[in-house]
Amino acid sequence: MMRLLDDAGITPTGQRGYHILWQTTQAGVICLGPMEGTQQTFVLLDEWVPAARDLSREEAVAELAGRYFTSHGPATIHDFAWWAGLTLAEARAGRDAASSRLVSDNIDGTDHWMSKDDAAYAAHAAPAVSLLPGRVQRFVQKWAISRKQVK
Repeated sequence: MMRLLDDAGITPTGQRGYHILWQTTQAGVICLGPMEGTQQTFVLLDEWVPAARDLSREEAVAELAGRYFTSHGPATIHDFAWWAGLTLAEARAGRDAASSRLVSDNIDGTDHWMSKDDAAYAAHAAPAVSLLPGRVQRFVQKWAISRKQVK
């Protein structure tokens, strides 16, 4: 892009070229593209990102629920409501709408939801123990705190 600016008579020296990159990114014209070696590339946003679907609130919450339980499951409805900033009624409605993709497992008297694919994998996986290095352990501790039940 710097070469294109220079060819157009806009000198990209100093910070000018990077300010133009930032501005065109903020305006939604370009976005970060794939790396080429050590060089960051930029691509036209309209060519890189698919058009957004127009969803009702109910459809959007259902999509969010399906994606949440697929990526964070097994998780409780309280976990989802807290994470998404939804009321429990909204969270339950979203989970119910996404239920064809989900399965629950009752753990210590509480239903935990996950994708059907994860449940099928877990049913066939051999039990295992993983020892984690300190930095991963800190991440897991933060993760565990974030999953604390809202009472």
